[in-house]
Amino acid sequence: MYAPTFRDSELNQAKILLDLEKMRELLSDEYVLLLKLHPSIQANATIPEDDFVKLFPKNQSMQEALAGADVLVTDYSSSPFEFALLSRPIYFFTPDIEQYDRERGLVTGFSELIPGEPYLTTESLARGILNDEADLDEIARFSATWNKYSEGRSAANLVDFIQKKL
Repeated sequence: MYAPTFRDSELNQAKILLDLEKMRELLSDEYVLLLKLHPSIQANATIPEDDFVKLFPKNQSMQEALAGADVLVTDYSSSPFEFALLSRPIYFFTPDIEQYDRERGLVTGFSELIPGEPYLTTESLARGILNDEADLDEIARFSATWNKYSEGRSAANLVDFIQKKL
């Protein structure tokens, strides 16, 4: 699944940085590419679907998309925080990292915080996926750091907190 973050210039039309034809050439024997675009731009997406490229329905949640994905490809999105809970491969495709940082801003040390190396070209990304370059141990450490309070007891913890305050 490719789930890029929203960019200001895409309100009227989605711009996919990923070279879909290169992905098809390198991955179509083993994968289907599911595109989960930001809800504010998906309505205007003019990406043709076929046996390799599928658009995830706008009316279905990101949680549903993440749950069904074997691999996540994203950029500066918050989706890796949730996806890391599933202990599945995550790849960061960031060909516009300098421009994005100038225009929107990234957390200091972004490249060191993410679990894995950022990929700058579609070909290097596709080869990384084919070679299983995602480090599941690194993803587990990332998840443990950013999801340390996600133990599946959020509602119970909230009730306990409120009861203690009462």
